[in-house]
Amino acid sequence: MEKVVIIANTKWFVLNFKEWLLRELIKKYEVEIFFINNGPPSHNEYLLKNNNLKFIKLNSNSFLKYFFKFKKPKYLFSFTIHGICLSPILFPNISQKIATIEGFGRLFSSSSNLDFTNKIVLFVYKNIFKFYYDKVFVLNFSDIKFLLDKKIVSFKKLKYLPGTGININFFSRKPKPFKLLKPKITKINVGMISRNIPEKGINTFIASKFALIRQFNDLDIKVNYIIFMPKKDIFKLSKELIQELEKYNIKLSQYNKNPLDTYSQIDILVQPSIYFEGLSRVILEAGCLQIPIIACKNRGIVDILPNKKYGYILDKDSFPIEICQNIQKIIQNPDIANNKAEKLRDHIIKNFNEKIISTLFFKEIDL
Repeated sequence: MEKVVIIANTKWFVLNFKEWLLRELIKKYEVEIFFINNGPPSHNEYLLKNNNLKFIKLNSNSFLKYFFKFKKPKYLFSFTIHGICLSPILFPNISQKIATIEGFGRLFSSSSNLDFTNKIVLFVYKNIFKFYYDKVFVLNFSDIKFLLDKKIVSFKKLKYLPGTGININFFSRKPKPFKLLKPKITKINVGMISRNIPEKGINTFIASKFALIRQFNDLDIKVNYIIFMPKKDIFKLSKELIQELEKYNIKLSQYNKNPLDTYSQIDILVQPSIYFEGLSRVILEAGCLQIPIIACKNRGIVDILPNKKYGYILDKDSFPIEICQNIQKIIQNPDIANNKAEKLRDHIIKNFNEKIISTLFFKEIDL
């Protein structure tokens, strides 16, 4: 049986976002997955039991062991910046090498990063995409423009893939009704799902709770705030800060192994991110579950929420009070919110479901 190699930053990333790819590959190939960190638990850990899948934590020992028993793989799939940059060093002699840029991340979205650092990364990208990779996939239209403007990838090698693919049957609200349409509802949960990175908009979200308390206290419903973070991010916060947030009815909760458990606690999703997203997985999942969404008009988000027909869109320089105004709109006009949510799910099914992603991907690589 021929071999395929996958490399990414975390095991969690591959299990959660490349399930469709693994399911297809193991039908014909022996698959070895190299990763740097484990990441949080995944609801797709059933894949760990498959005999054709082997997960290898990347370190000097595992690399040397692999190198000396080298069996030349037919394909290499590199994901995330670590996988893309390490692959030419670790696997120099593979016939088909495919990279997927999952967004440019904090390096390019943070105002604190020096332009010099960005230029170094782009220089590295330009050279490995030119001399090493056969195809380069991106997940949003803005990244296509960015790479062509900067002359980082040739048009011939550049391919578009609409996201990581979403299982529309797993992420389904049915048969649960839309909570905001229930009579005599007394409280709702406004949630945000994010790592603790300023560019993701966490501080904007927190500030909006202050605005909600001061200027929107006439709402006839209690509004709870919940921020879902990785466990390690919560542990880095002081007890004093967590207690102060709780005074303002802002609760911190860690990622759940089953994402449906997390989304079941959210009635309105807010994602005021200016981060250089690939294609926002949170927006895809929440949208597929028909949760009303308030989000910034940002790369990797606007592809899913192109206009106000599908959700509540903020400008990138929006103020916290604008989040409150949209929360108020949703509470006072739940029928409109529900209609937007239904249209968004239809839009996601048509353009981003995993069957479409899988078909496009395998067609492009001729697997």
